[in-house]
Amino acid sequence: MVDTTSIDVPCFQDVSDKCQVSFFNCGMRTCCGTDRAVDNTSFPEKMFADGVPANITMESAPVQPKCQIDHRASPGQGIVRVRSQEPCDSFSELGADAGEDGTWKLLDVNLIIVGTGPAAELLLQRRLDAGGRACLLWTQLSHQPAPKGAVYEHDLASFDEETFIWQPPALDQACREVSQLRHRFGSWDYGFMRSGPDIVALPDGGRYELLLDGQNRVAGIRVLQGDVLCWQLSGAVLFVDASGADEEAAYVQQVNVSVQQEEAKPVIFTPFGGPAYLAGILAYLFFGSMNFGLLYTGERSAQAEDFDGWWWANRTLTVGGHVWTQLLVDTLLGRRQPLHAATVATLFGAVVWTLVEFFFILLFRGSRPQFFVFEASAFEISSLAQLACGFVIARGCRTSHPSSGATQTQDTGRHLVWTAFMFSMNVILLFAQYSIILGFMFLEGSSNILAGTFLSLSTTASELAAVSLMERAYMKLVWPRAGDQKRIVYGDQHPPVLMMINWAHSLCEGTRLVSLISVAARSPEWRWDWLGSVLVLFVNNLFVRHGYQLTLWTTVLPQKLQKSVCLGCYGMIHRHARVSCGYHRFVLFASYVIFRLSWLGSPASEALFNNHTLILFFVVVAAEVLEDAVVLLRLLPLDPWRESMTHLYEPLHPLHPKQVMCKDRRGIHARQVPLRLHGVRPQRLSETLTVMQLGASICGISLTLYVGMGYYLGVCPEPIPLTIRLEEALWWSQPLTCS
Repeated sequence: MVDTTSIDVPCFQDVSDKCQVSFFNCGMRTCCGTDRAVDNTSFPEKMFADGVPANITMESAPVQPKCQIDHRASPGQGIVRVRSQEPCDSFSELGADAGEDGTWKLLDVNLIIVGTGPAAELLLQRRLDAGGRACLLWTQLSHQPAPKGAVYEHDLASFDEETFIWQPPALDQACREVSQLRHRFGSWDYGFMRSGPDIVALPDGGRYELLLDGQNRVAGIRVLQGDVLCWQLSGAVLFVDASGADEEAAYVQQVNVSVQQEEAKPVIFTPFGGPAYLAGILAYLFFGSMNFGLLYTGERSAQAEDFDGWWWANRTLTVGGHVWTQLLVDTLLGRRQPLHAATVATLFGAVVWTLVEFFFILLFRGSRPQFFVFEASAFEISSLAQLACGFVIARGCRTSHPSSGATQTQDTGRHLVWTAFMFSMNVILLFAQYSIILGFMFLEGSSNILAGTFLSLSTTASELAAVSLMERAYMKLVWPRAGDQKRIVYGDQHPPVLMMINWAHSLCEGTRLVSLISVAARSPEWRWDWLGSVLVLFVNNLFVRHGYQLTLWTTVLPQKLQKSVCLGCYGMIHRHARVSCGYHRFVLFASYVIFRLSWLGSPASEALFNNHTLILFFVVVAAEVLEDAVVLLRLLPLDPWRESMTHLYEPLHPLHPKQVMCKDRRGIHARQVPLRLHGVRPQRLSETLTVMQLGASICGISLTLYVGMGYYLGVCPEPIPLTIRLEEALWWSQPLTCS
């Protein structure tokens, strides 16, 4: 028999009667025992769970708040810190040991901040810096009285899947203050993903009530307007006073907002745009065009005995590789390295990379490995050196490790295997694209449509397979730390996975574009079947981005095999990467056009080899923009498979890496943002620019496989003959071969 605490408060009702309500494990029950929980998961479809009385109402369109602050609240409330008035033997009795032995604190999953002013904003910023999920209820209305013995210590309550409730507020139109905060903290909806914190104002005439768990701990909040439930969330609750008192400010600076359980953190996504990102693109355009110019100057007069040191100019376009390697160092260590240690390791890796390039240039005279071959070799060697250097520095410093729980220690073996797997992924992806290019070159001589179909299906399969491999490896090596295992992987392991997801899509999109452009560069006239290839790519991308391929699998496969094709959270993040990373290839071609116009003096019609390639390039750009518009504007139904596959996701933990549906104590909600994708965090700018730089650079190197480096640099008047293209894909001569 579970003990409950009953109090008299207004409840959902027909008219204005009162009933006895028990805050029982966050579940509302009337005195006659009828379950009064409501469900708006199918919003704006069916809003109520089966068995909910008809007299319980829930708004189908949330009332738009006008942000008129209710000043009836008593001043100076501040952050309420009320301890239980009932004696207890220890903090352990109240759950102070939550977080050990695999149990999670509710604070790990969500923090609800109630209040206004700079203190609330600072508290929200601290929570986001800690990598946690947060909700800000913008109001000065003081909290409702709680029953005697209620515990307000926000970091004591434990996360309990059986009592967890998740009905988040909608990000509808809001008042100016809330809209500004949403823009500042990046609160947006992207299909089945929400970035940033939930920031919402208390509606006019509305009220909020605290949710208590079975041990009288404050475990969430719900917002009502009259008898209408607006939203309700489980989470640790903190109250903030807008007075700005010194005592309040000091407490906000030191109150615990941390996330101890790494798996409770939302995943990371790649934001698109912004002044800094635009500055990075402009820098690439400048250095890219200058790099082409220096290579052209060196190669047009190169002799067999010359020291071709001009190829060092390419290092300006590959420095981002060290950012990826440093991310692997952090993955291996289970924490971010201090700035000074990371700088030393990065410089060491850069020196090794440069020396390896020098060795290749010095060793091979008259002939040399194809640039992609020796550059990739130099990158892998320098990555190993940087990893070793970072590890040695960390062992020498002996800094303390963060821990998910006091009884869980670091599993160095899993760290090593996980890091080695992520290290190998970039090699696997590069080899896959190289193989696809060779296959396309073989097929395009017989049929452009056949070659285009192969290109579309093979590139899509390669990136989907890469995402699936990483997700499976994550569940095998990293996710077990969510349980009670004694030895676990430490640290935030989402950044390397996201970077490889972005890298996979950037490479595949580059392969698609250069394959089409190279065919047009060889053709003396325009061919309409090129548009057929573009159409195949366009339709296939829309098919994948709307989940229709999964719908097809669920129709064809028996139920026993459907589990093998279930989409996971990283698959959803991969969809978003198609928006942000699909344009990297165009950056390379933009810098190449600048080079041809400024260094070669090419006419505008030949800014990209010839007029067919220029037209085809803009057709591909238009197709990419149209594709993103169709997806972002939700012009087509999204994920028709969801309702038919809910039974496969129901057994999963609400924060499982494969859980792409929202799950709380009410069950599975197929059309609601999953918890792991709720409050997703933005990727660091350095990592975003690294993917852009490397993806664009590899796109340019891939183009040389089709047309030859001599034609690519403007040294040769025509592309290399098809008969020597395979040879040129492995080995170059000096000077470059033209025929």
